[in-house]
Amino acid sequence: MRRLRLRRACVGLVLVAGAGAGSFPLAAAAGPSVGQLSSALNGQRSRAQALAGSAQALGALIGKLDGQVALIEGRRGAVEAELGRDQAALAGVRTSQAVEHAHLVRLVAQLERARIVLARELVASFESDPPDVIGVILAAHGFADLLDRLEFVRFAKQHQRRVITATSVAKLHSEAAGRQLAALEVRDRSIAAGVAVRARAVAAISQLLQSRRAALADARAARLAALRATRSRTGALQRALTKLKAELAASAGRAYGNWAIPEAIVTCESGGQNVGPNSAGASGYYQFLPSTWAGLGGSTPAAYLAPKSEQDRLAAKLWDGGRGAANWDCAAIVGIL
Repeated sequence: MRRLRLRRACVGLVLVAGAGAGSFPLAAAAGPSVGQLSSALNGQRSRAQALAGSAQALGALIGKLDGQVALIEGRRGAVEAELGRDQAALAGVRTSQAVEHAHLVRLVAQLERARIVLARELVASFESDPPDVIGVILAAHGFADLLDRLEFVRFAKQHQRRVITATSVAKLHSEAAGRQLAALEVRDRSIAAGVAVRARAVAAISQLLQSRRAALADARAARLAALRATRSRTGALQRALTKLKAELAASAGRAYGNWAIPEAIVTCESGGQNVGPNSAGASGYYQFLPSTWAGLGGSTPAAYLAPKSEQDRLAAKLWDGGRGAANWDCAAIVGIL
């Protein structure tokens, strides 16, 4: 007889509460089969792998954003330092201007006093007759007194010239410092405005990056939580599958019960249910492929459409006292082969 292998059922992902704690009955109304549990387990493992990869990618993005945030914060510090330097320079110029202004006030006061003295002398000279040589000689109390008078006049004029010169220089310095201060005030206002604009832009970028980082952190936390839940379900499914396999192996040597082949194989293949065709077309209690069903002389297009009695008869024929056990993949799973 040509070997016609049967495909295991893939009825769908069936998850039940307490899958890791309860047991699956082996009667016709059994819970998920080995094939179903294996499929569910593989699905959970794939989901866990995808979630782990997504969480890792999000972690990398968060790390990159942290670097960008640090760069922006450093730039903001540099902008603030630049503004501080400009303000310090302006304060220094204002201090120098105050010193120059005080100096100018003192010199102006000295000049004013000198002008008063000079004005008095000029008035006195204008009101008196111009002395001749003989009058000057006669007015002087000797030659020494004459020299003293001439020396005093010369000294007064030199002192007046020095005061005038110093005052003029101080005034020029003060005016130059005033112009420098005005220019610096204009520059300071311009720089302060530019720095303020840059500071606002940097703050906006920093806030945007922080907001995006928070969103990524929330997404990563959600994926990690889903990953933990998936791993928990994976562990429960693994325990349920291990227990079911152990129960199937323990029941492999028992009587067939209401089945034409060992009950453990039926439970593994279909869960004891008369299921419809899966993706490969296998159906019924024993998961006959359409070609196998037709080759055995089935009366219906598919096994699940036939009564259980006919499925039992043809399954017994294919089983052939155990010699056809290799036609069922679950025979190896439950330890019969």
